[in-house]
Amino acid sequence: MVAARADSGLVVARPLPAVPDDSHINTLSMKKNICIRPVTVGDSSVIRGLLEQLGYELTAEQISKKIAVFAQKEGHHAFVVEIDGHVTGFMSLHIMEWFHRPDCVARLSAIVVDKEFRGAGIGRTLMAFAEMKAIQSGCTIMEVSSSLRRKAEGTYDFYASLGYLDANGQTSYSRKKLV
Repeated sequence: MVAARADSGLVVARPLPAVPDDSHINTLSMKKNICIRPVTVGDSSVIRGLLEQLGYELTAEQISKKIAVFAQKEGHHAFVVEIDGHVTGFMSLHIMEWFHRPDCVARLSAIVVDKEFRGAGIGRTLMAFAEMKAIQSGCTIMEVSSSLRRKAEGTYDFYASLGYLDANGQTSYSRKKLV
């Protein structure tokens, strides 16, 4: 059974459907007891391990601080997915208002499934959940970004299989180090 608790609160883009497709959630739920829930400070160590799998080096203390910041900022969400009580994945979702458009956009800034659990539909379940949250927040577009080094790992193909298109022909992403 899937329980989604929202009681706390490469650039690729995909227009979101009026009704989210939750078929991936239902398929996985037949196999395991799965729960997607907001992160807590108690998840800091396991999130640290998951983020390390993506190449990010944060301490559990830094992650705890991020969790506190997200809890205070509207439109900033972080969730973990548990299977049978074991955290197997993490994602952070941002809902952003555009000044120049009447709608808002959702951006998935991080998503990771523990390497031991990849290929079981957990990533698809997290993506379906993120899309559902985005639609509920009034978003019409979802964006995800991915490091170039993840292409060889199949990340780009994963997003493409979910209907995400490379937006490099439509937009540009630039970065400047400030400090």
